Amino acid sequence: ELHFRELFDEAPVAYHELDLDHRITRVNATELSMLGYRLEEMVGRLVTDFIVGDNSGAAAQAPAPGDLRHESSERIFRRKDGRRVPILMRQRVMTDAAGAACGTRATLQDISALKRKELELRDAEEKYRSIFENAIEGIFQTTPEGSYMAVNPALAAIYGYDSPDELMSKITHIGKQLYVRPGRRAEFTALMLEKGSVTDFESQIHRRDRSIIWISERARAVRDQDGK
Repeated sequence: ELHFRELFDEAPVAYHELDLDHRITRVNATELSMLGYRLEEMVGRLVTDFIVGDNSGAAAQAPAPGDLRHESSERIFRRKDGRRVPILMRQRVMTDAAGAACGTRATLQDISALKRKELELRDAEEKYRSIFENAIEGIFQTTPEGSYMAVNPALAAIYGYDSPDELMSKITHIGKQLYVRPGRRAEFTALMLEKGSVTDFESQIHRRDRSIIWISERARAVRDQDGK
């Protein structure tokens, strides 16, 4: 008993058990430390007393008898000092000797660092999306075969189209439809394969109204894990 009590309390993951009324019957030292409470301040209380927001009720749903599945969900727990902690909670139904549901056990993982990283990535994505959308130069991504994957508004305007979507729907084969000299795309592709980039690659292209303009392209290859 002492051995398993030590394993329970010293586990690196926060852990608690609930009865069928969703009151905490057991909680380990890791969870107490994470949330800043003493043992007597948590045992006997509803788990929803420690959960913030409209999702609290979802954590208090009665377990289905015989349901041994692990249910994962994100919750916001409130520390004793009032600070909110984003938590990944994994729950599993406990059963008695007869196989009837007798409560729920749960592990809690603090995902604050993960949430900060997600926010940083989202901010970075929004930043570069704004640069892409508002640049005065045409920016694009294409497949090696010559189909557009992404086009910004400036490129659409340069080529005489009302929107990036219209350009991408009309130009399905860059070499045949865009360049005045179709072989120019093949030269572009060959340089990309050989050097991984092109600079000041000048060509004549057809605009939507079939007028011809000169463009200068600068591009680099993007490769997958296998170098393709």
